[in-house]
Amino acid sequence: MAEKSKFRKDSDLGFLQDADWQDLKVLASILINDFDGKQRRSQNLQSKLQRNKDEYGYTEPDLYEKSWKDIAGELQLFGGDTIVNTTRRKGVLYKEIVKDVAKKINANKESSANNTVEDIEKNILMEVFGEIPNKIDLDLLEAKLKEKGYLGLWAIKGDPIKFIKHNINKERILSGVSGVNGAIGLGKVVKYTKYVKYTKHVKSMAFAGRAFASTATVSPLGIAFGTALLAKDITSPAYRVTIPAVCIIAIMRIKHKPKNEF
Repeated sequence: MAEKSKFRKDSDLGFLQDADWQDLKVLASILINDFDGKQRRSQNLQSKLQRNKDEYGYTEPDLYEKSWKDIAGELQLFGGDTIVNTTRRKGVLYKEIVKDVAKKINANKESSANNTVEDIEKNILMEVFGEIPNKIDLDLLEAKLKEKGYLGLWAIKGDPIKFIKHNINKERILSGVSGVNGAIGLGKVVKYTKYVKYTKHVKSMAFAGRAFASTATVSPLGIAFGTALLAKDITSPAYRVTIPAVCIIAIMRIKHKPKNEF
């Protein structure tokens, strides 16, 4: 390849070398562009693909099939942004990424050290879709992720109250209420959400959640809002990549697996 791949040998992503090129293209598109069409600035998969095409003259199918390590390596880097210190710029193995995503969206049901990557992926698909889909539908995936707030709080198009109730972590509420003074209403929730959306100095919604929780206790809505942010921290740009990417890979794995193995 034009540039040495950062891909770490990963048995859970090895099947991508035999995946359909169109599915690999969909996965690459999630790593390159956000759902709103804006190109991600932190990664360089787009430039790698362009160099591979220019240097080797690949057709589109060949380009994605032969660049599978670059695509997988890019996901590993995004996983490194969520799991390890971003300054290290090192990718992580897919199993760590899928476990982290399951934890973030509360999909690690019946958690066990013996759970396989496939088991965890199926839990994630059930949490997002309510079923195990056998085909990739980006429009449906985007709608489901936005509905549940997994693409950031301000991406919600449905009822924000429903989102808050969906994401309440009762243990965090009980442990975080004591010693907090003040009350907050729905109007202030909306105002604070807008402030966080446009503020450049707030690096994560977890930080915002802690700041918000310090002013909210009497109102259950205020408590729920603050603790949901504390529990999730899913508005990080990296999670906007790893959550949909894991869903896509999970579906790709189901499509790839021979039917007689089910």
